[in-house]
Amino acid sequence: MPKGTGGIPPATCHPDRPHLAKGLCAACYRKARPPAICHPDKPQVGRGLCDNCYSHEWRATHRGREALTRHASTRRATCHPDRPYYGNGLCSACSQRAWAAKNRWRILAKQYGLTEAELDALRQRQGDLCAVCNNAAPLMIDHDHETGRVRGLLCRRCNSVLGWVRDDPEHLQALIAYLAER
Repeated sequence: MPKGTGGIPPATCHPDRPHLAKGLCAACYRKARPPAICHPDKPQVGRGLCDNCYSHEWRATHRGREALTRHASTRRATCHPDRPYYGNGLCSACSQRAWAAKNRWRILAKQYGLTEAELDALRQRQGDLCAVCNNAAPLMIDHDHETGRVRGLLCRRCNSVLGWVRDDPEHLQALIAYLAER
């Protein structure tokens, strides 16, 4: 096999090149494609048509589905009118953020090996409040980095403190003693 082909067998027409299809290299395969019915000077792409005519036919037969093709879309997003419409009236980035926000707990449950029922029970047990400060701020899953065991739900501030002290109780005690002295 030629070097740099990534395990692709060589072309029969040019053994120094990898084959693309039907044993031919990319250049020979393009030349070997039959001419289009509509424009005999252009190669056939689909249904016997050249690339431009095939695209035109596809758009004509799939009216109302232009939003699925990125280049044919003329609809604009409601969130960012300068961007194309993606879904639910939003651009691609906002649509992805909306989906992630809607499915946040399901994603977290999967990430930490919990079922949705277990995560819901944990949220209910804590009353959707931080286990340390009882803050109702957005909660994060706190877990032991060595064992991976989920300990509870914490607000960003409490979870960050544990991260900064690397879950070391002695370090936390030293910080408490420092604050008590001052």
